[in-house]
Amino acid sequence: MGRHSFALAAAAAMAAGAPAARAQEPPALSLSAVYTGEAWRNLQGGVRRGSVYLENLEVGLEVDAERVLGWRGATLKVSGFHNDDSTLSDRFVGDIQAISGKDATGGTRLLEAWVRQDFGPGVVKAGVIDLNTEFSVNETGLLFVNGAQGLGLDLAQVGRNGPSVFPATGLGVIGEAPIGGHWGVKLAVFDGVPRDSETPRGGTFRLGGDEGALVIAEVSHEAEDETRLTLGAWGHTAKFDALGGPVSQDSSMGGYALAERPLARWRARRLDGFARVGFADPKIEQISASYSAGLVLRGPVFGFEDEALGVAVTVAQNGRQFRRAQAALGAAVERRETALELTYRAQVTPWLAVQPDVQYVINPGADPALKNALVAGLRFEIAWSGPSGR
Repeated sequence: MGRHSFALAAAAAMAAGAPAARAQEPPALSLSAVYTGEAWRNLQGGVRRGSVYLENLEVGLEVDAERVLGWRGATLKVSGFHNDDSTLSDRFVGDIQAISGKDATGGTRLLEAWVRQDFGPGVVKAGVIDLNTEFSVNETGLLFVNGAQGLGLDLAQVGRNGPSVFPATGLGVIGEAPIGGHWGVKLAVFDGVPRDSETPRGGTFRLGGDEGALVIAEVSHEAEDETRLTLGAWGHTAKFDALGGPVSQDSSMGGYALAERPLARWRARRLDGFARVGFADPKIEQISASYSAGLVLRGPVFGFEDEALGVAVTVAQNGRQFRRAQAALGAAVERRETALELTYRAQVTPWLAVQPDVQYVINPGADPALKNALVAGLRFEIAWSGPSGR
């Protein structure tokens, strides 16, 4: 069997099945599966020209525990994924923000396994959680393929193994509650060192020692006109060595702000925009700041049921301390990397979506030895969801 046989066979099985669950009360047990395939070519610049195919298969089961087990107010979820090991950024582009958010080391791993308990005015979720499904969620930016349009490197770099996000998730506890009007607050504690993303099965869960914990808080406001504002702050309690020296400090800290809002509406179309800025401790982290912004036009373009056209920019900025440390080692480094993205997504059938994408990366990897890269790709998604019980 070929290298991609496992995921491609599963995708074919999904395509042959029922396209989607009917629009009605959610089933007591809900199964879902999404196969994502991406064909990319680095047309110029970067590390070298060349083509690569990326694939990701994610499957999940969500259980209404009240209807199935009599556990009032509880929801259970477990999900996992399979990735191949063909990397785009490392082999061809050399960028640090990741051309594709699906670009990860190959293997089959657990993604999430949590219980969510509704207490009426508040909610608690505990287990293995992808942090970016709850914090710094850029709903408008979900259209874009570039990985940095999700979390931002200011937060995605934190800790020895990054935070609890795809492809290496870890244990966490989240509390959420409304605080009046259209305001809400979330507070969470995550394992300071999630499982190893370099091992095929993702490593094991460990707590204690000198790993520390990642503590994150977020306040959000959503207005009647769908304008959404988010402010977040985080701190990692482990001790880290300062860049360029043996001095250590107790923790690394940072924060972010995100704004999304509709900008215009006409007939069946709407234009949405977003902007995000994030900061990290420049004495500890390589990326001291990241910035992103974008516009998304939703509505009829070529006549498909669900279409979106978007343009976005994301910037990762190296901190002064990191640049000085690299200079002391005789390594030249640019101040920032910038990625420009143009993308279009169409829901061709209820189970198939296609998305051509073009990105231009300025200063890939902030490495002056690499020329600006032009990358083109095509993503397609085969999705299936359906009830497995009532």
